[in-house]
Amino acid sequence: MENHFRNQGKEDKLLRQLKTEIELLDSIESSTTLTEGQYNLLADLPTLRQSLEYKAFKELTDCQSLQEYARIKEITLDQAKKASVKVKHDLKALYLRQSGWEAGLELLPYQKYMVLKRFINSMTQTRDDESLKTMKKYSSEVSIEKLRKVFEGISSVDYWDLTFKGGDRYYVYVFCLNPSEGPLLTTVKIRFNAGNRIEVEECGKNALAGVYKKPENYRLPLERGKLMYSFLELKSILEKVTEFNQ
Repeated sequence: MENHFRNQGKEDKLLRQLKTEIELLDSIESSTTLTEGQYNLLADLPTLRQSLEYKAFKELTDCQSLQEYARIKEITLDQAKKASVKVKHDLKALYLRQSGWEAGLELLPYQKYMVLKRFINSMTQTRDDESLKTMKKYSSEVSIEKLRKVFEGISSVDYWDLTFKGGDRYYVYVFCLNPSEGPLLTTVKIRFNAGNRIEVEECGKNALAGVYKKPENYRLPLERGKLMYSFLELKSILEKVTEFNQ
């Protein structure tokens, strides 16, 4: 009888853990900001307990306030707010990587995310000699001129994302709704070197497959951050959803 209740307790614990992970994945896949409670649930997952990211999160949440955290860390309140963002981001990113996610900016550690963000911003400003000098530090296996041409016309970033390709390699996608040229999409193949600096291995402009309006309140079918259908398959699904909602 004792063994029965012990086994039942283990099963209940596993079911609660599974329910927690399903709720977390649902929030992540729907791009919903995690609540404080969900971050605490994330930290309770056994797979994260031995990580540096978990330790940093516990140091943050063991404090009663950001003011206390700032005092203990001997930093300003503004620095504590930025540290809080980084700590939570890194915990979530570790979970995504451990769960096998292959796409999405959130799977990058915070430092790499910020490095990539600066890189993308700099690529939209390639119209003078000074900005071309900035591009030089990123050019690894492609010419500066090719990099400049690939980003030509991309004056702003309306959407950007990435897919993980193994090791420290990623494909980065930059989308711009250029008012005069129409939608522009660029793919940049990058790697992070040992110093967390970006090196561009290849880049090119993409041909637009088509434009289709997503029905209201429809969530795209993603699997670990990746769209699982081709454009034509997705277009067919969206047409059926639109027809059903009419």
